[in-house]
Amino acid sequence: MTTLNIEELLYSNSIWESVLGEMWVRKVEPETVARITMLDYRYDICNKLITGSYKFNPPKLVHIPKDDGTLRDLLILEDQDRIVMQVLYKIYYSLYKSNIHSSCMSYQTGVSVKDIAVQIRNGLKSELQRYKLDISKYFDSVPQDVINRELNNMDPTSGPTVSLYNFYNDNRIIVHGKEVEHFKSLCQGCSFSALLANVILYDIDEYLSAHADMYIRYSDDMYIQDANVNALIVKAKEMLAHKGLILKDSKVQQLATSFDFVGVHISPTRLSIGKKGLRNICNNIKQKLKNKTSLERAIRAVQSYLLSSDTNGYSALSYWFNICTNVDDIIKLDRMIKDEIRYHFTNKHNIVHNIHQLPNQAFKESGWVSLEYLYRLYKHDKNAYKAYSAYILHKYMLTPSKIRSYMTIDKISSDLLKFWETAKYAKHSPFITYEKPLDVDFNISSYESNTAREYMCNIIKNATIDFGEDKFIKVTDELFLFKDWF
Repeated sequence: MTTLNIEELLYSNSIWESVLGEMWVRKVEPETVARITMLDYRYDICNKLITGSYKFNPPKLVHIPKDDGTLRDLLILEDQDRIVMQVLYKIYYSLYKSNIHSSCMSYQTGVSVKDIAVQIRNGLKSELQRYKLDISKYFDSVPQDVINRELNNMDPTSGPTVSLYNFYNDNRIIVHGKEVEHFKSLCQGCSFSALLANVILYDIDEYLSAHADMYIRYSDDMYIQDANVNALIVKAKEMLAHKGLILKDSKVQQLATSFDFVGVHISPTRLSIGKKGLRNICNNIKQKLKNKTSLERAIRAVQSYLLSSDTNGYSALSYWFNICTNVDDIIKLDRMIKDEIRYHFTNKHNIVHNIHQLPNQAFKESGWVSLEYLYRLYKHDKNAYKAYSAYILHKYMLTPSKIRSYMTIDKISSDLLKFWETAKYAKHSPFITYEKPLDVDFNISSYESNTAREYMCNIIKNATIDFGEDKFIKVTDELFLFKDWF
């Protein structure tokens, strides 16, 4: 692989625009995104990467709760470094995805969790043994020489690889605002580490897939099905040890015919939400319910969490709607969520008492939409589901006051951000050209600088917008605008 290929991709506007278009859901400061949309500033970053002189700042250590009640350490880069690292990840993934074994399905473009679950379900054989293996502290334990070896397989003389090499060999991190020395290994929380985590175990993936009836790896989780799994586990431990990694006996679990893997409950007849998935939903809902003093506000907060989409177009709800194969599981989920909301207000675990205090009718009158209805709508017509989800969310997803709050930023950033917010309901990246600006009450002005890729062209190009009597109008198949915004 030549440096020229990396350089061409590094200066490609489409990759930067794709990454910048994702950043609004990743809590990156809008000022940072707006700054990097300016070509002069971005080209300065590219020039430093090409020469290998771009330096990533030490990441910050943060803690997030795990399902078992303990905390997981994550290392989070500064906003600009996060964007640059994500760009490098996309470039190197496109060039070196052949270094990932076909049995490794984590963080792969075009491979979903549902695909993995369906493949496992379709390959279930009752007469064979099934085991789930979990590599102990994988992202924290890969030795430096193993990481360097993989980086050296990725055009070691190119400037971007030099910058990556320097980052992974610099063990400074920020803890409580102070710089300390700490071996960060793969640096869990850094996007490029997903590629390293996939390629490092290629030889193990190759061996196990060749000798097992079925083998699938998702990051540090392995699924093996075979008549003699024990011999394969012994070999896996041996090969992992050569890389300085450990497979503890406590992390080796024999599976029944029905089991959880990658968060999905898999059985011969259906796919449903696994225990880990249900815990995540409950924990997130508890967070959203904090300080909510009315049922209506509680429902709005929960619906916002369930229906708001990520950069891939999935929400928490549509993610599971896509996976679950039986409506009964969604009905149970609806009941579980309403019980969680009831408990928030009554502080009692008596289900009968709680239903009496807050019956289903009270939920309906406060804006709750049945998850069963949404599931059936999703399965019938995904576009109709998206439109109805947007309708539910529109009162608190985007408001003129929210957009006006960006006016404290300079004019260029202000214009960019206003279009960026408006583009949240666009299917494609907001970084596309436009010819006519929206003509609305708070006067979004046109922005025609070549430094920022004028935003909304194919979505609202030459569109005449008349809100009329409707709650919302469909400008195109991808964009819905609501008159209540304006």
